[in-house]
Amino acid sequence: MKIRAASLDDILHEAFERLLRSGRIVSETTKGKKLGKTREASGVVIELTNPRARMSRSETRHMLFSCLGHFLWYMAGSNKLAFIKYYLPHYEDEDGTDILRAAYG
Repeated sequence: MKIRAASLDDILHEAFERLLRSGRIVSETTKGKKLGKTREASGVVIELTNPRARMSRSETRHMLFSCLGHFLWYMAGSNKLAFIKYYLPHYEDEDGTDILRAAYG
């Protein structure tokens, strides 16, 4: 699959449409626990033709604000839900401890 577009929002829109239309359905698991089904695509090439349009401008996502929040969270070395939830309200605590137990990378 190759996606070529001028802005990040255009790339995301095209990627989501293609995943919904032809993405392979796989079972998602973590630590042996089944989380549900998701769609994936392998061998994807993405080309952003206008490098200055690399930030999402979608009004509902507030991408710049969430990017800043993630950066500050990483730099603080925090795993506290309250810290990141201020920037990204959709983050939820899964085990009632107010500590997020997931890591990137």
